[in-house]
Amino acid sequence: AASGSVMMASSEACAASWPVRSASCDTVFTNLQDESGLLLPEILVDPTHQNTDANTLAGEPENAKLFTVCERDGYKVVQSTQAGCNSTYVLYPRGTLKPNLGSEYKYFATPLQRVALTQTVSNTFLEILGVSSAAAVISSYTTSACLHKRVEDGLAVEYVGPSNSWGGGNDTEHAMQMQSVDAVFTDPFGASGFEAGDFGAKTICVAETYETEQLSQAEWIKFYGLFFEKETEAATAMCGTASRFACSSIAANAASLSQGTTYQPPKAAFVSKDYTGNLKINTVPKAMALLRHAGAVFPDMSAYASRRVMHFSGDYEEGYRFDASAVDEFHEVLAMFDVVIDESYPYMQTQESIATAYGIPEGVAIPAFVSGRVYTLDKTMSHNGLASDIYESAIAEPDGYLADLIAVIHAGGLSSAEAASTTSFVRHAASGSVMMASSEACAASWPVRSASCDTVFTNLQDESGLLLPEILVDPTHQNTDANTLAGEPENAKLFTVCERDGYKVVQSTQAGCNSTYVLYPRGTLKPNLGSEYKYFATPLQ
Repeated sequence: AASGSVMMASSEACAASWPVRSASCDTVFTNLQDESGLLLPEILVDPTHQNTDANTLAGEPENAKLFTVCERDGYKVVQSTQAGCNSTYVLYPRGTLKPNLGSEYKYFATPLQRVALTQTVSNTFLEILGVSSAAAVISSYTTSACLHKRVEDGLAVEYVGPSNSWGGGNDTEHAMQMQSVDAVFTDPFGASGFEAGDFGAKTICVAETYETEQLSQAEWIKFYGLFFEKETEAATAMCGTASRFACSSIAANAASLSQGTTYQPPKAAFVSKDYTGNLKINTVPKAMALLRHAGAVFPDMSAYASRRVMHFSGDYEEGYRFDASAVDEFHEVLAMFDVVIDESYPYMQTQESIATAYGIPEGVAIPAFVSGRVYTLDKTMSHNGLASDIYESAIAEPDGYLADLIAVIHAGGLSSAEAASTTSFVRHAASGSVMMASSEACAASWPVRSASCDTVFTNLQDESGLLLPEILVDPTHQNTDANTLAGEPENAKLFTVCERDGYKVVQSTQAGCNSTYVLYPRGTLKPNLGSEYKYFATPLQ
């Protein structure tokens, strides 16, 4: 204000470089060196380092908070920032000269060719990217039929930990496995053991499950993509995941918006009995967000405020906990919900065994148990029955998980069992069967989970048709590419996109707009969906 001059947008100012606004990665890091230099790798805040392509950050996350990427001249610097990780990786193209930035960095030639996956959460990310053939060491808890088949076919081995690891192990076999790979993917809990051992330089610490939102977790596909030179594939996959997630959420929540106060959204809860015998209603933020996206609501629990517990970190509320002396109170709360989703261990429970675990006496009518709307999260399990896919694929595919929840929460005219007939993660407790990830299940079509835009809208037509363009909920319309929603917003709330066969339907939802546009390629036949739509040949000229 005191001395700055105003730049007028005169025609003379027009040039190839106009406008130039966004600060490069280098500029930001240099400006913040004094404040954040201790937290950032030195190479990122070195003002003497000239970088001509710092703006080209193909793997940079939009939602994830626990990793960063910066592109340098001929290599990338990737940082995993979660406590317990705090590692920085320098990625350079295989066959080129390895950079030398100092011993505080870990160096990886990309694409990685042989990797060890010590945690199952990494598995689906590699499958989506099409690089699961690089998995040479795989956790025995995997719920992937095809990765299990790799072990059976002798193309990979089951991971063996060191002798001091949880559950025991074998130091010699562990060392042989780690020596045979380029890199070892592990989580913050396991990273400390590797860092203290002989294979710290090979350890890549992933922290997707530490993210606070479903799409933030899923965006770690970009992190994996960087190590396999699959940045484009990762970005495309994430776009599809986010689009389907948003599409499903819009459809599931449209009913309450369109039908006003007469409509009562279903009440749903994640419930469990822990190893100490306490009963709990889960209110962890990620779980509550999933229920909201699925169009469910949570009842007023203020009368049970004394049962609220915080997470051990103190950062958020964990849920409502009821010990043995408060079982009757727990039953009062349980009776508030239309749908109960049990998270208890061990898996493969029935509705009867869950009722027993919850201490529900004969003659006490809990609505979800009376109607049979009790579900579990173990529909897909590892070949040995020890692990659920909810801790593997659901992290990378929250859109599929959300579609499952919508199916059972908004059952419509389906029975409680029929509502879970097409799900992948959610099982009907009373009658649903468990699918074991056997090698025989591996096929070109494995896995197929994510519901298309059409499927979600068709299933919810009765509830949400009033709010959505008719073309989106027309069950007679066959759409082969509804998953490809390249323009679907990740953050914006006031427009939606759905791709159809040969055209797109775009809706501007803000009051005062409320318009739906049909976009078709210039030179092709104009669709005819009715006079309530506006039609535009693209690109506009």
